Amino acid sequence: MKRIYLAFIFIAFFVFELTAQAVTAVTDISVLVTNMSVQITWKRGQGYSYSPDINYRIYRDTKPLTKLSVNSNTLIAEQDSSQLIFSEILPDTAHYYYAVMAVKDDSFLTGAVIPGVNATQDAITGQYSDWEFVEKANISNFNVIAQNSAVIITYTTENRGNRLNLYRSPYPFVNLDSLANALLIASFTDNGSPLTDVPPQNQNFYYALIEESSVSDGTARFIRGVTTSLAPVSIRLTNPKLNTTAQTARIAPLPIDSAAKPADSATIEMLFDYDTETGNSDKSTGGSNLKEMYIFPSETADYLGGTTELSSIISACFSTKNWLKAENELSKYIAASNSNSARQRAEFYLAEAYYFLGKKRQSLLLFLSLRDQYPLESAEWIDAVIALK
Repeated sequence: MKRIYLAFIFIAFFVFELTAQAVTAVTDISVLVTNMSVQITWKRGQGYSYSPDINYRIYRDTKPLTKLSVNSNTLIAEQDSSQLIFSEILPDTAHYYYAVMAVKDDSFLTGAVIPGVNATQDAITGQYSDWEFVEKANISNFNVIAQNSAVIITYTTENRGNRLNLYRSPYPFVNLDSLANALLIASFTDNGSPLTDVPPQNQNFYYALIEESSVSDGTARFIRGVTTSLAPVSIRLTNPKLNTTAQTARIAPLPIDSAAKPADSATIEMLFDYDTETGNSDKSTGGSNLKEMYIFPSETADYLGGTTELSSIISACFSTKNWLKAENELSKYIAASNSNSARQRAEFYLAEAYYFLGKKRQSLLLFLSLRDQYPLESAEWIDAVIALK
């Protein structure tokens, strides 16, 4: 009797799966990969037609998607059901899987996630072409964050001294045609210093940093996280007393005239005055309004874990405010450390030392790199670095 019952359950589950496949609102998912570009197409399931009340949600993960993993953590886009196609640039060369689900009033029309029907069955992997490797070698680590009423832009270049153009757009940068909807907000000679922009509030913007010569001759390439921002940023201010002056640079024509300059009223500026020869700021911290030093509990004197090499450095240098010694000792410790957590704390302390030494650019870049590990602490120190006179 027990076997018959189990057999009945198995048959019922099998029938349920077949039924789910028959009524899935999205079917025939197909993927085309070209270098790092992905194009996904699908069809409406049998019995489903276009409705303005229905949207498609696109999900992406590094492992096959299931009913449980189709959630806000893997959701990457939502679009009107009139569109049966989705395209994006892959963030890297990892293996990715996609799923497309139809929703109405924030509820799935059909909850089944079926490989080969509404979800990809095989892993999708992008591949950088030769020109992308060349571009990556010149401009990299393009980082854009919203901080208070401004947007901070940092980047790394292999060879400084070239003319660079910084663009802002309400739409992602995909190719040269994307500049038709973009504002040229800065054209400058690269010295590696961070930039700041004050965009209009409560709007999403993408940024792109491109060599001026490649825009002029039509060879510019737009790569997420390399020459363009990974995701849109927005200045969200709820205090009506806080207002910002929006950027008023003109729309950049195509092709860009290499002699063109942003509008005189542009708010983009070098965040710090920077000496390209010595790597030092030409300003001193000065004054008495500096932020108080911060020490993690594991490096305090009353920590129960005992004394470590890092806590000894902090005790010796921070208590005496010997920031030059702190810079030297922490740099050596970071180079030799085998512990990720200890090294990250040491980097945080080194960023503090840079702050008190007036090395604002180095301090900002280091605090920016630690935002994922210490989001609250880093945010406070980033504000403090920007406020330095």
